[in-house]
Amino acid sequence: MAPLFALCLSALALLWAHRLRFDEDDWHIVLDPSRRRDATRARWIGLAFKVGFWLVLLFSLPLMGSIILGMYPLFGTEGQKALIGLHGYSALLILVASIVVIHLTIAYLQQTSGQHSKEKTQ
Repeated sequence: MAPLFALCLSALALLWAHRLRFDEDDWHIVLDPSRRRDATRARWIGLAFKVGFWLVLLFSLPLMGSIILGMYPLFGTEGQKALIGLHGYSALLILVASIVVIHLTIAYLQQTSGQHSKEKTQ
């Protein structure tokens, strides 16, 4: 199961990283308080979706790294326990970040479908 997870996560990173990169508008919203007030709800949801995507990828590194390092006899018993703990907490962080990303995806789709239906009625 773990190799399949690693392959799927790698494919996800390769296919979506370019689309979900932070652009200049995202940085202006984060750094400039005057632009925060002008940003639409869809823009905030899109920015949070990007942050969630990159957090999932970031948390996957210690998740996979802890298991890979645990396969080699580099650490003693205490080191193995620490790696297992790191693996568990990384998995928990990925779960929370994934739930947030799923929620934001649903919110984003509802926001964009609401805008499309408004445009069709006008």
